[in-house]
Amino acid sequence: MMLSLTITYILAAVVASIYFFQKWIYSYWERRGVKYIEPEFFYGNVRDMIQTKIFSGDLFKRFYDDLKSRKVKYGGIYAFFTPVFIPIDLDLIKSIMLKDFHHFVNRGGYVNEEADPLSGHLFSLEDEKWRNLRTKLTPTFTSGKLK
Repeated sequence: MMLSLTITYILAAVVASIYFFQKWIYSYWERRGVKYIEPEFFYGNVRDMIQTKIFSGDLFKRFYDDLKSRKVKYGGIYAFFTPVFIPIDLDLIKSIMLKDFHHFVNRGGYVNEEADPLSGHLFSLEDEKWRNLRTKLTPTFTSGKLK
């Protein structure tokens, strides 16, 4: 009797811990005052994409349209438990792409250069590998070289 009660308490504590941890993870954008699309447990906002009900590009277009209709310059979603920033305002996007790119180096893409060498491109690399490749490629795209 005492053992089953102890096991019940332990299971209840584990379930409560998982619930509160998930609530804390999914409050990332709220804690920062950013408008976000309400996530679902475990999947975040990407359930339809994981269940192959919608293509990822269409899903992100839906996110973009939803956030844009709220008249915000940026917003957030969740890919499982990972917060994802979505810029809406064109000036903000331009600023990120031209000036603040060094703050947005990790994009969470698939990279396995040994098994799939083509996965190691500029848009999927992270941290130092991204910086090194960008340093090599930047001179290639100067206005003088493009003419």
